Amino acid sequence: MDGSDNEENEQFLQHHDDDDPSSCKHRPRRTLLLHTIFFILYVCFTAIVLFAYPLHSSIPRLNTLTLSGEPLALRWQRFVLSEESPYAGPPSKDIDRAWTKLLDHVNLRASDRELASSNQTSVQLPSGQGSLVWMDKYLRQWIYRDHYHPEVSPEETLHWLLHIDHCLDLIRQALMCRADTSLMTFHWAADRREPMLKLESPEHVCVDWKDLMEKVESRRVSDADMAVLTNPNLAPDGI
Repeated sequence: MDGSDNEENEQFLQHHDDDDPSSCKHRPRRTLLLHTIFFILYVCFTAIVLFAYPLHSSIPRLNTLTLSGEPLALRWQRFVLSEESPYAGPPSKDIDRAWTKLLDHVNLRASDRELASSNQTSVQLPSGQGSLVWMDKYLRQWIYRDHYHPEVSPEETLHWLLHIDHCLDLIRQALMCRADTSLMTFHWAADRREPMLKLESPEHVCVDWKDLMEKVESRRVSDADMAVLTNPNLAPDGI
């Protein structure tokens, strides 16, 4: 009887010992698999939430869209020296033509909805054509005022100075708003003791100007359209 009991106990213990090692070997693999599945699900869920609800309110982004929401093309560009620029130098027909073409879209029309999206208002254009928005062009003319405005009076000079000061500060604010982090470096010139700025420009990421002009072409307000705009709050001339 004792021998039979011992044999049964040995069989039971042997069976128990065979199961435990096998079970322990599988547990770490199952745990790792579960953790991996949960991690993948967490990453996918987070990506979906961030894509569906971008943090526009807390992370401002630079605007590279037109008024109608079209994305503007970007391209790499090196700045050219003034000697090579078609816009720099003393007044000439070619330079004046280049600036006229460059600023041909200086006045644009925008819809009320587009202005409301940035909490702005403007002068209404006739016949429900929208509202007027503006870009500046007078700074160069003031630099060469003896050519462009040779008969400016002292009183008009004061007005021009205020206008140019305003334009320069707008340019300053625009440059600070879209600060360019491309590096300009220095070198030693043969005849100068102080470091000299290298005039070769690094590559910059720029809005494609041609693409921008093509996309605002339909919004252009002509000089003739500008000429008929008069302040409705003032009495007509001669009254």
